[in-house]
Amino acid sequence: MKARDMGELLLLSVLWGGSFLCIRVAAPVFGPIVLIELRVLIAGLVLLLYAALTKTSLNLRKHYLCIRFFAQCFDNNSSDCIAKS
Repeated sequence: MKARDMGELLLLSVLWGGSFLCIRVAAPVFGPIVLIELRVLIAGLVLLLYAALTKTSLNLRKHYLCIRFFAQCFDNNSSDCIAKS
Protein backbone atom coordinates (compact mmCIF):
# COMPACT_ATOMS: atom_id res chain seq x y z
CA MET A 1 0.00 0.00 0.00
CA LYS A 2 1.35 3.40 -1.00
CA ALA A 3 1.74 6.34 1.36
CA ARG A 4 -1.01 8.20 -0.49
CA ASP A 5 -3.40 5.29 0.03
CA MET A 6 -2.60 5.24 3.73
CA GLY A 7 -3.18 9.00 3.93
CA GLU A 8 -6.54 8.69 2.21
CA LEU A 9 -7.53 5.82 4.50
CA LEU A 10 -6.53 7.85 7.55
CA LEU A 11 -8.52 10.87 6.30
CA LEU A 12 -11.56 8.66 5.68
CA SER A 13 -11.37 7.15 9.15
CA VAL A 14 -11.08 10.60 10.76
CA LEU A 15 -14.11 11.86 8.83
CA TRP A 16 -16.10 8.72 9.54
CA GLY A 17 -15.32 8.68 13.27
CA GLY A 18 -15.72 12.43 13.63
CA SER A 19 -19.23 12.29 12.23
CA PHE A 20 -20.41 10.16 15.16
CA LEU A 21 -19.02 12.67 17.63
CA CYS A 22 -20.72 15.52 15.77
CA ILE A 23 -24.02 13.64 15.74
CA ARG A 24 -23.84 13.06 19.49
CA VAL A 25 -23.26 16.77 20.12
CA ALA A 26 -25.62 18.18 17.48
CA ALA A 27 -28.64 15.88 17.84
CA PRO A 28 -29.88 17.39 21.13
CA VAL A 29 -29.41 20.91 19.72
CA PHE A 30 -30.97 20.58 16.26
CA GLY A 31 -33.14 17.49 16.64
CA PRO A 32 -32.80 14.33 14.55
CA ILE A 33 -34.81 15.39 11.49
CA VAL A 34 -33.06 18.72 10.99
CA LEU A 35 -29.70 17.08 11.59
CA ILE A 36 -30.37 14.45 8.93
CA GLU A 37 -31.43 17.12 6.46
CA LEU A 38 -28.31 19.20 7.21
CA ARG A 39 -26.04 16.18 6.72
CA VAL A 40 -27.66 15.35 3.37
CA LEU A 41 -27.44 18.99 2.25
CA ILE A 42 -23.77 19.29 3.20
CA ALA A 43 -22.94 15.96 1.55
CA GLY A 44 -24.73 17.02 -1.64
CA LEU A 45 -22.91 20.34 -1.76
CA VAL A 46 -19.55 18.63 -1.23
CA LEU A 47 -20.29 16.15 -4.02
CA LEU A 48 -21.37 18.96 -6.36
CA LEU A 49 -18.16 20.84 -5.56
CA TYR A 50 -16.12 17.70 -6.20
CA ALA A 51 -17.90 17.10 -9.51
CA ALA A 52 -17.25 20.72 -10.54
CA LEU A 53 -13.56 20.55 -9.62
CA THR A 54 -13.02 17.26 -11.44
CA LYS A 55 -15.20 18.40 -14.37
CA THR A 56 -17.38 15.30 -14.04
CA SER A 57 -20.63 15.37 -15.98
CA LEU A 58 -23.54 14.57 -13.68
CA ASN A 59 -26.07 14.12 -16.49
CA LEU A 60 -28.94 15.26 -14.27
CA ARG A 61 -31.44 15.50 -17.12
CA LYS A 62 -31.19 11.77 -17.72
CA HIS A 63 -32.10 11.04 -14.09
CA TYR A 64 -34.55 13.90 -13.53
CA LEU A 65 -37.60 11.77 -12.72
CA CYS A 66 -35.69 9.64 -10.23
CA ILE A 67 -34.21 12.72 -8.53
CA ARG A 68 -37.62 14.39 -8.41
CA PHE A 69 -39.24 11.26 -6.95
CA PHE A 70 -36.70 10.95 -4.12
CA ALA A 71 -36.79 14.67 -3.40
CA GLN A 72 -40.58 14.55 -3.14
CA CYS A 73 -40.48 11.50 -0.86
CA PHE A 74 -37.88 13.14 1.37
CA ASP A 75 -39.88 16.35 1.54
CA ASN A 76 -43.12 14.55 2.38
CA ASN A 77 -41.52 12.31 5.00
CA SER A 78 -39.72 15.11 6.80
CA SER A 79 -42.87 17.27 6.85
CA ASP A 80 -44.90 14.40 8.29
CA CYS A 81 -42.28 13.66 10.94
CA ILE A 82 -42.04 17.31 11.98
CA ALA A 83 -45.83 17.71 12.15
CA LYS A 84 -46.19 14.59 14.35
CA SER A 85 -43.46 15.58 16.80
